[in-house]
Amino acid sequence: MSNEQPFLLYEKKGPILRLTLNRPDKLNAFTAKDIPAVAEAFEKAESDDDIKVIIIRGAGKSFSAGYDMQRLGNVYRDREKEGVEAYAPQWAGDTHPPQRVRFYHDHMAFRKNLSKFYSHKITIAQIHGYVVGGAIDWVMMSDFIIAAEGTKLYYTPARMHGPGATTAIMEILRMGPALAHEMLWLGRKIDVSEVGPRGINSIVAQEKLEAEVERWAQALALCHKDYVYMGKETMHRIYEILGVVEGFRLAAFEHPVSVQARLEPDEWNLFKARKEGGTHGATKSRDERYKELGF
Repeated sequence: MSNEQPFLLYEKKGPILRLTLNRPDKLNAFTAKDIPAVAEAFEKAESDDDIKVIIIRGAGKSFSAGYDMQRLGNVYRDREKEGVEAYAPQWAGDTHPPQRVRFYHDHMAFRKNLSKFYSHKITIAQIHGYVVGGAIDWVMMSDFIIAAEGTKLYYTPARMHGPGATTAIMEILRMGPALAHEMLWLGRKIDVSEVGPRGINSIVAQEKLEAEVERWAQALALCHKDYVYMGKETMHRIYEILGVVEGFRLAAFEHPVSVQARLEPDEWNLFKARKEGGTHGATKSRDERYKELGF
């Protein structure tokens, strides 16, 4: 039996559910195999009539460091990824699987992420420390965002392959185009104070974060169950009219294409940088290019 701790903790108390990313030793970094656990938690909550409010948060020093840099770049050959061995076992582990296998993986991840977006429970993202890469998507899809002072949104994929493989439409809606573009194209660390009331509902001192989230959750839990359900359904349809779901779908199509982009000899290369300097060295060399220019 494995002694590995679960990536996600599921803690229900009355009408409030807390989902805690539980890999603090790695700043709650995750891999492709962790995404189904988050989807399953939202699906489980969807069928629980007692729950009105879902809080998603991270244990330890940060909400999440996003995709694990040690595993990044292996998603289509990783034998642990969800469903691909069953779908096309002959290609599991192959270094150059066909496009249908790549698209299958991304579309499965897209559907898993929709379980959070289409939840009929009120969702709160409780964030602190760093919110990096793919973890930003989970936050931006929440109904409410409560942040500790000094929290940074850091979209590192911008410095590796650009902004396409993300729920960019939610970032633009919540942050405004100018600020969202700085994060999605330059990978600039965005302090939550810059987003302010446009996209963050409350920003408090770190030591007050738990109490503030509890205050919001208790107030939202006063909503009647039928109105929570109907209100969320209305919001889903409004976002559909705005094209949000098509934006998600586009990202699921764009990602397997973008990772096949040809890199010129003088362009930064994750695999080369990681081979030469390890994960830490690759991260440092990736960011130093921007630091020299003041970003």
